[in-house]
Amino acid sequence: MCDVGYQLAADQHGCEDVDDCMQVPSPCPQLCVNTQGSFECRCHPGYELVNGECVESEDLCLGNNCEYQCQPLKETDSPPYRCICAEGFVPVPHAQHECQMFCNQTECPADCDPNYPDTCRCPEGYILDEGSVCTDIDECANGNCINALSCKNLPGTYECICGPGMVKTGNDCDPIPVIGGGGDDGGSGEPPVSPTPGVTSSPRPAGSVHSGVLIGISIASLCLVVALLALLCHLRKKQGAMQAELEYKCGVPSKEVVLQHVRTEQMPQKL
Repeated sequence: MCDVGYQLAADQHGCEDVDDCMQVPSPCPQLCVNTQGSFECRCHPGYELVNGECVESEDLCLGNNCEYQCQPLKETDSPPYRCICAEGFVPVPHAQHECQMFCNQTECPADCDPNYPDTCRCPEGYILDEGSVCTDIDECANGNCINALSCKNLPGTYECICGPGMVKTGNDCDPIPVIGGGGDDGGSGEPPVSPTPGVTSSPRPAGSVHSGVLIGISIASLCLVVALLALLCHLRKKQGAMQAELEYKCGVPSKEVVLQHVRTEQMPQKL
């Protein structure tokens, strides 16, 4: 006797595999692959095996807006597809469904219309040369990076290298703005000297005040308020003392008149 999936060989002693895919009808709906002691069912491209049946796969690229081609991903991904571009093109960073020309070398083939060979275009930062070749533009040779220490040309673009006392703004260099000012002796409030001749520093923005000045003004204002409060308290105490003394003086004559009247009444009795 042989295990399931095997049958008795011709010598009536050994066991050999049974080709299940040769059965009629086939055990699989589309494709059958025989294995040792068993078999596997597979489906044609565009179909997937679900509960033993081959059903048409869901088109994950359905409703896409890719400019060139759509590549399906997993159903759990969002979106479940990815836009790809032709050779020499890359997706636009902020619009992945669109494609833009890309060249990471000094020369790249131009994108020419097959119906109009004379109509060709180049990536940004390149110029059409010799009919169908795009050549990198040397922006540094065109006078860019005026205020920079040096200029570095790159494929399709350039980079400005700023020196001390300079800050990179956009694709150029500007002097670092100085907050606060110094006296006539040329203190630390003076703007740093630019390494590039003929470049003047930016003037200090109107209305900007040093933080130390603001702190000093705040402390002075607080001291003034405290002094005024102390003076007001002193004046009130002094006014109260004067009023008490006045009341006392006003009350003394009346007491003396009473005493004198008493003494006058008592004197005849003693006589």
